[in-house]
Amino acid sequence: MRGDKVTLVGFGNFAALLAKPRTGHIPRTGEKVDIGENRRPKFTAGRTLRAAVAGGF
Repeated sequence: MRGDKVTLVGFGNFAALLAKPRTGHIPRTGEKVDIGENRRPKFTAGRTLRAAVAGGF
């Protein structure tokens, strides 16, 4: 909620990034809508998780 970064050792990092305002549309009607500035989650996989996924195939 405060925008802090959360780290889970061996798994990865979670952070909240600020998304810029943009114009979207409603697919059914084609109507344009303004989407305001908001926060989006971002996940970055840690080294251990990446190694486990890459070695599992």
